Amino acid sequence: MKLKDPERIPFMVQATIALSPDVGCNPKLLKNGSWEFEWDKKDGFTPPTNSELQTKADELKVLWNSQKYQRDRQPEYPSLPDQLDKIYHEGIDEWKKTIKAVKDKYPKPE
Repeated sequence: MKLKDPERIPFMVQATIALSPDVGCNPKLLKNGSWEFEWDKKDGFTPPTNSELQTKADELKVLWNSQKYQRDRQPEYPSLPDQLDKIYHEGIDEWKKTIKAVKDKYPKPE
């Protein structure tokens, strides 16, 4: 599952999709900060509990945070056509230097 920016799609909403991808859900964030879920009806479907949803949302948040270096690197990499052009004109070693500079700037956490 590709995570979405939590500023646009909160982790609780993403958790409903992750746990029940084949069943529609209308999640609502209440004024008190809690969530209410209205699930579509489907034979044999038992909606996840709020505890299961919160656990999944917490897992997604940990995953999102662990991938920050990837999101930071992405806009700094040259486009694929530019990378291929660099390889063609300057060779693979020069291309590796370009990529390594970005990787060094945003290292992968241990």
